[in-house]
Amino acid sequence: MNMKYIGLLVFVNGLLACGTGEVDIASEDIEQEIDARLEEATSIESASEMRERLSGTWAVLITDSTVVTNTPPSGKDTIENSLGWYRLERMYDADENVFVQSFKMCGGRVLDTSDTQSEILETAFASIPEFSGVTTRFNYEAGTLQTENLVDLWGITLDDPVNDVFPQSKDEAEAAPFADSIYDMDEDGQTGARVRAAGMNIDFILRRILNLSGRVVYDVDNDRVHVFGLTEHVSRDNVNLRADGTFSTFVPDVMEHRQNRDARTNYFEQIRLTDGASCDDVKIAIEDGNLFCDENPYVFGKDRLDCFMNSIVGGTGATDEESPS
Repeated sequence: MNMKYIGLLVFVNGLLACGTGEVDIASEDIEQEIDARLEEATSIESASEMRERLSGTWAVLITDSTVVTNTPPSGKDTIENSLGWYRLERMYDADENVFVQSFKMCGGRVLDTSDTQSEILETAFASIPEFSGVTTRFNYEAGTLQTENLVDLWGITLDDPVNDVFPQSKDEAEAAPFADSIYDMDEDGQTGARVRAAGMNIDFILRRILNLSGRVVYDVDNDRVHVFGLTEHVSRDNVNLRADGTFSTFVPDVMEHRQNRDARTNYFEQIRLTDGASCDDVKIAIEDGNLFCDENPYVFGKDRLDCFMNSIVGGTGATDEESPS
C-alpha cells in the first residue's frame, strides 16, 4: 500500500536538542494585552444574536507547546510544538445555559525545532475519534469563552476519555485490560500510531487534554465572529510502544511533559464555516489563508498572536437585557 505522509504534531520532537530557549510569559500578561487592544471595541451584538452566531460549524486552529524533560540521548529539556486543526460543531443548550460541542481533529502541521522534524501517516487522522459532549460557557457581557477537557486520543480507545486510567508503561499497555483497547490507528501493520522523527520510527499511544480560554470578537468589516485565546495544557499521557532506527535504544517508554512557560506559544483560533462543512473544508480554509490572519497560519508564537489581534476590527460581548449573569 502506498502510504502518504504529511506533517503533524511533534510528539517526539527534538531528540538531539541542546536547550529550550524558553522564556517566562504568563497567560495573565497576554490576556491583559488582549483586553487592552480590545478596550475601544464597540459591543454591537445582543445575547440572542451571539448565541446564534456561535452555533454551527467552525474551523479551529490549536497550538500546544510543551517542554519534554530529560530528553534522550542528550538529557536536555526540549520544546515540542504541535499545531492541529479541527472541525467543531457547536449547539446551544438553553436548559443548561451552555454550548455543547463535538470536536474532530482533521489534520496538523509540524513546527520544527532546531534539530528535528516529525511526520505521521495521513491515515491516522481518519481514525482519531470525534470527541462529543464538550461544554463551553460563554460570558455574554465580558465576551469571554471557556472550554474544558478537549481530548485527543491516539491509538487507544477509552470508555471515558477524560477520566479513565491510562497505561503508564509499555508493559502496562501490552497487558490486560489495556491490550484490547490499543489498535493499529494508521493501518501500517503495527498497533498504536507511528511518528517518524530523528531517523526513527516510533509507535505510540497518547491522550492529550486541553482547556481553551478565549475572547469572542465581532469583525465588522466582514460581518463575522472570531473566537481566539489561549490554550492550557492540562495533561498528556504518552507511551512509546516500540522504536527502530537511529538512537532508538535511547527512547524510553514514557517521557514527561509540561506546558511551555511562554503563554504566547499556546493559543487557538475559531472561525465560522458553512453549516455541515467537512474536514476537507477545514483544511482548505486554513491552508488557503482566507479565514485566519493574513499572515501564514503556521507562524508560531508572538508574531502569530499579534497578527491575529491586529487584524480584528469590532467589539466583544453583548448589550441587551437578556444577557445572563
